[in-house]
Amino acid sequence: SGCAANSWTVNPDQPQSQPQISAAPASSPSKIKRRAMRAEKPYEVFGITYYPKARPIGFTQEGKASWYGPNFHGKQTSSGEIFNMNDMTAAHTTLPLGTILRVTNLDNNKSVTVRVNDRGPFKKQRILDVSKAAATQLEMIGPGTAHIRLKVLETPVPASSAGFAAQSTTPRSDALFCVQVGAFGLRANAE
Repeated sequence: SGCAANSWTVNPDQPQSQPQISAAPASSPSKIKRRAMRAEKPYEVFGITYYPKARPIGFTQEGKASWYGPNFHGKQTSSGEIFNMNDMTAAHTTLPLGTILRVTNLDNNKSVTVRVNDRGPFKKQRILDVSKAAATQLEMIGPGTAHIRLKVLETPVPASSAGFAAQSTTPRSDALFCVQVGAFGLRANAE
């Protein structure tokens, strides 16, 4: 808490090489808030426990991606924002919310940049769900799935602290001490 959040918006008429910073007013429907990230706790879906973990910039993963749209449009995502199928977003089971990815359809070499704002997919053999907007640019709407490679472009947790940030905040009995650091512009925000 107390961290500042950046805002991202994506213009569907421009190539998606990078998310673009928006100066749009807070009421703009195209504005996507990039939340200040914290260490995410493990969670369970269909009896499987998932352990969110930051990966270093450049980390890649290959597998099958699917897309989601109308059935989830307007519903709350795991990040707390409202899902908009026309935004360049994705769902991943373990990458931290806020991670920026380059996704390449290995069948046609089309690529997009997306931001992880939700959890999923929870079907075996799938590593990523992309929004309808991303699926359209990847040309995977018709088939429904595609063989993809994802690459981490930006992480919300510095790679050097990724291992630490993903760990539990429960004190360990073998730990000698624990340090918590904060920087605040106003003393009241620290209290």
